[in-house]
Amino acid sequence: RLDQLKNQLNSSFRQLYQSYEKEKTLLHQRLLSLNLLGKVERQQEGLKQQRRLLLSGMKSQYDSQIARFEKAQDALLSLDTSRIVARGYAIVKDKDRILASSQEVKKGDQLTIQMRDGRLEVEVEDVKQEENI
Repeated sequence: RLDQLKNQLNSSFRQLYQSYEKEKTLLHQRLLSLNLLGKVERQQEGLKQQRRLLLSGMKSQYDSQIARFEKAQDALLSLDTSRIVARGYAIVKDKDRILASSQEVKKGDQLTIQMRDGRLEVEVEDVKQEENI
């Protein structure tokens, strides 16, 4: 009787083991069919590509801003009065106001002429205007 129970128990364990093995095989095949590793690798590649695009766009924006800054800097330097005077031009002022036309000046005005190597304080004796300009 004990041998019979032992055989039944062994048979039941074998059936249960085979059932679990089949279930394990089915689950393993299902897991492989999901291809999670491939999906993760594709997502990682997509992230790498997005990172490259982002860095490229940032570099482009940075270069554009640097070029814009340098252009503005050059424009400001070209307006620097000390550079203008250093090239041989003079700046004529009536007090602190820069004069651009002889029409702004009349006889007797006290003017300052800023030149490369100094200033001249002058009094206007005569104003002659040209009509061609």
